[in-house]
Amino acid sequence: KRMEENLDEPMSYSWPFTKTEEIQPMKEKWIKDDLALNRTDDWEEYLKNNDDICWRIKRRTDAIWWLKVQGTIQGDVYENLKDLLHTHLKDRQHEWHELYQGGEILEQRRNDIDICYFKYASPVPLVSPRDTCYIKAFYEITSGVTDDEGEDSKCNQEKPFVSPDNEKLYNREFIISYRTTDHSKMTKDKKYVTIEFRGAHWIREKKDGSGCVYTSIQHADTKGNLPRSFGNKPQANILLKEIDGIRTAMSYYKHSRRSSPNADRK
Repeated sequence: KRMEENLDEPMSYSWPFTKTEEIQPMKEKWIKDDLALNRTDDWEEYLKNNDDICWRIKRRTDAIWWLKVQGTIQGDVYENLKDLLHTHLKDRQHEWHELYQGGEILEQRRNDIDICYFKYASPVPLVSPRDTCYIKAFYEITSGVTDDEGEDSKCNQEKPFVSPDNEKLYNREFIISYRTTDHSKMTKDKKYVTIEFRGAHWIREKKDGSGCVYTSIQHADTKGNLPRSFGNKPQANILLKEIDGIRTAMSYYKHSRRSSPNADRK
């Protein structure tokens, strides 16, 4: 029953939260829900791309699939992944998302909450491009890591997100939760159809030094005049392609041990 309630949680939330203290409890709830969803046994395997796997959850009450992809990113890449997916998401998203067409960070609260507006080409011919405005909530799960206010957060002190298996297998972890919203600074482009989605990225650094386990979950309503189930298969393929895109992005950046081929020209 608890997992059903989790799956039924809304994808969209109103903004603004007028006080910073209003954000933290909501953020912690999203993270707990997303980690619980990652760990549920309800996933069924749907697609594979070499060692990368896509799972789905199909529900009779919902035409849209929940999707989950997972793969290993080799190398010393933890800080690079954090930079790619969180710190410089706007500037670096083109490195790993082939459909990305630009956007902006509309608002930032502390260093862990961003309001993002991004635009994407359609993966399907003759279908309108999509845009989305969402809350991006970052959390580093590792014990002893301080939050952005400089104090140990309640979550890190109590470690409710870390399972015993995780502590044995992984050094550091972070999760980024996403929830659709709207914002007064968003300038709507009429040629784009605005989607609603809920999702998360979960990155775990292996203790054996071989790399990071990359996990992404998503439930996306592509809106428009198409059937709600239309986006299920294209979204599954997009999520699998993102892993390959992220591997490419890891091969050239300041956090990577390998420099960009064009580094001397910059």
